[in-house]
Amino acid sequence: MDLLQLKYFREVARTQQLSKTAQKLHIAQPSLSQTLKRLETELGCSLFDRQGKGICLNQAGTIFFRYVEQVFTALDNARLELDELKSSEDQTVSLYVGSASMLLPAIVRRIQEKDPGIRLQITQQPPSPNDPLPALSLTSVHTLLPDSNIRIFLLREPIKAVLPSNHRLAGRSALTLD
Repeated sequence: MDLLQLKYFREVARTQQLSKTAQKLHIAQPSLSQTLKRLETELGCSLFDRQGKGICLNQAGTIFFRYVEQVFTALDNARLELDELKSSEDQTVSLYVGSASMLLPAIVRRIQEKDPGIRLQITQQPPSPNDPLPALSLTSVHTLLPDSNIRIFLLREPIKAVLPSNHRLAGRSALTLD
């Protein structure tokens, strides 16, 4: 028994007409009849009552049809679940943590509050040169946007810097560690 036989059976059971079903499935009517006959032989019982040119489900066919519908419903559900899995993989954000690991729980909590469907992949090992860069990196360095001089600071931490009063940076209220 294969899915093609089940598909053909289901369509014939729905239409209860061999010629219309054959047209709908784009196959020859004798081929459809032979496929159904092989299915009935394999099951060891007739699924249809044939009356002249007409065909209708018998008791065995009605029982079998119910299970065939369950098979196709299960396959549709499997397809949906796999699509859902694929879309959730698309929402995975890779996060490299090189510093600020004490801040990580708060950062993860804020990310998940903003987007509960997001999946975080967190590593403490820097990516190798062959690996793609993570989507988010918490390190002590800044990131330059591609093709620009604009800097994105991923983390700002207050620190105290003791400098001589005549140092060129002594009058600033904020510093970046480049």
